[in-house]
Amino acid sequence: MVKKNLRILANKKLIIFDFDGVIIDSKTNMSLAWNSVCRELSSKVLFTTYFKNIGLPFNEILKKIKFEKNFRSANFLYNKAALDNQHRIKLFAGAKKIVNQLHKKKIICLVTSKSRQRTKMLIKKFKLKFDYVFCPEDFSPFKPNPKIITNLKNKLNLNLSEIVYIGDMPIDRKFARLAGVDFIHASYGYGKKVKYGNSVRNLKDLYNKLFKN
Repeated sequence: MVKKNLRILANKKLIIFDFDGVIIDSKTNMSLAWNSVCRELSSKVLFTTYFKNIGLPFNEILKKIKFEKNFRSANFLYNKAALDNQHRIKLFAGAKKIVNQLHKKKIICLVTSKSRQRTKMLIKKFKLKFDYVFCPEDFSPFKPNPKIITNLKNKLNLNLSEIVYIGDMPIDRKFARLAGVDFIHASYGYGKKVKYGNSVRNLKDLYNKLFKN
């Protein structure tokens, strides 16, 4: 299965990563942030309900789960709690190494539903190198709308066959499919029950296969 992924990556010029569940393990942070929202706004929506929809921008998740409280207040409370618990976010094993090594050889992009403020803080904290970073503030509509990939393709004068997207959730696969690019599933992430044809068990393994074989 990994060898198939390597064939996909061999001719790629642009590699696009999702953030949560692929590069960073932020589930505990998200849980604390969501529970803070529910506590402060007296909502009974469980974190498991919220978590099923991660990958979408925050307000889109609220719409999808039919959150009946004030969206602006929920945004403020979530971001505050997420920032207060930023120390709970960890890198997946090998993430920094593979991202920064790939950055020397390829064009590397990050597409995340996290706010730009928190994304910039985490990139700086973990010393990650990306050529492009896109958050919901940058594009509307956001992922899974393929506009981001289409714009990058045109800007960099690439063919779709030269682009690959790495994500962990069904929405990530949909994003890649709508854009017409190859997709690699991070099976170690949060969408573990979903089976895909091309997957990697962890980023460290992918790094070793790419640079040491």
